[in-house]
Amino acid sequence: MTCVIYTCHNVIPLAAGTEERGTLDLNTFLHQLSWLRRLGVRFIPMSDLRAWLLGSKKIPKRSAVLTFDDALISIADHVFPFLKQQAIPVTIFVIAGLIGCESRFSTHASAPLRRHLDLAQLELLIATGLVEIGAHGYHHLNFTRIAGLCFSSRGFFRLRMPSLHSMFSCSGTVSASNSSCVLSECISCR
Repeated sequence: MTCVIYTCHNVIPLAAGTEERGTLDLNTFLHQLSWLRRLGVRFIPMSDLRAWLLGSKKIPKRSAVLTFDDALISIADHVFPFLKQQAIPVTIFVIAGLIGCESRFSTHASAPLRRHLDLAQLELLIATGLVEIGAHGYHHLNFTRIAGLCFSSRGFFRLRMPSLHSMFSCSGTVSASNSSCVLSECISCR
């Protein structure tokens, strides 16, 4: 069995030759999904992957889970109409403190503000039966600016907070670019 987790943040139509940090062009995204389907990949909900990992469910030989971090409005505006048409399930990881708000995920003042889905939009998406919701924290913290973290030259950091280290009983090393690796790092320890 193989299962790939395909994670996106912001997917919008971009003008040819333009780039925006954390953003994938809508046409590129749609092309990638079509390519995966042509390879025989079947998209499954995150809950099916979890059940498979726990040994209570079988999944297709070539599976993928599609996730979106941050619950940006581009999911509803640009991506979900296609996903609904193709019956592709998706898990949206919501930042609870930013529901319905605008935010800027950059230290650059010129970075665009991005709107997050509000509760009514989330409820509509969930009602389709194709959307699962996961937690992505209450605030979108920049781990590079939190006291108690020490970065190494390889781009990894170690937690200096013994309480977290002992709570997870793991090595305490996670990817600086993706804080959700904490869970997978700790699951694989010992």
